[in-house]
Amino acid sequence: MELIIHATLSGQALDISPGQQILVLSHVSDVVRALLHAAQLTLQRAPSALVYSMPGESIVLRELAQRIGRICDRAPPIRWGARPYRTGEIMNPFVGTIPIPEFVCSTGLQEGLTAVIRRHLARRTSERP
Repeated sequence: MELIIHATLSGQALDISPGQQILVLSHVSDVVRALLHAAQLTLQRAPSALVYSMPGESIVLRELAQRIGRICDRAPPIRWGARPYRTGEIMNPFVGTIPIPEFVCSTGLQEGLTAVIRRHLARRTSERP
C-alpha cells in the first residue's frame, strides 16, 4: 500500500505482480483496539481454545491501487505483471471464522486510505525546501 501511494504521488513507475492477491486490511487503531478488547475478554471469561478473527475489509490489490488513484485524483503508474508472484505468496488469506465478540472496527478502508494519503502529502510538503 505504501509503495502504491508513493508511486502515485511521485509519478515514479512501480513494477508489481499481476495484482490478483486478496488483502484484508484493518486500520492500525482498530487492530490495537481489537487486541486490547480480546485481552479484556480473556481476563473476564474462562480460558478457551477459540481463535478469534480480526475484522477487516477484503480487497484485491488491483482494486486497492484504483482506490488510491481515485483519492489522489491520478492514475497510479503501475506496471502490472512486471514482477512475478513470490514463491509461496498468499493469494487469499485465511481470515478466521469466529469474530472477536462485541467488537466493531471504527475506521473503514476509504477513511483509512484517505488518512494515510494525507499523511504522505503532509510529509512531502514539510520536506520541501
